[in-house]
Amino acid sequence: MKHPYAENANLVKWGTHTLGMDEWAAYKCYESAADAARLRNEDMAEHSKHPDILTFSYPAPWPDSDDDHAAALLQSMAAG
Repeated sequence: MKHPYAENANLVKWGTHTLGMDEWAAYKCYESAADAARLRNEDMAEHSKHPDILTFSYPAPWPDSDDDHAAALLQSMAAG
């Protein structure tokens, strides 16, 4: 689904942050990050062994440098 602000949103580097696990994953654009966060949340909801622990994923601007974002993207492409 095309988000109405996706074009402007892509002025920054994007990732997903998984609260509770404090994990970051890099994505090429806002739409990819939002889709990945939604899928991760669906998976965690379905397979959670601890439903009382707050854990969810959301799209967010990448917190580190552009070089770190590029390295994380390359690592995720190599892994998957």
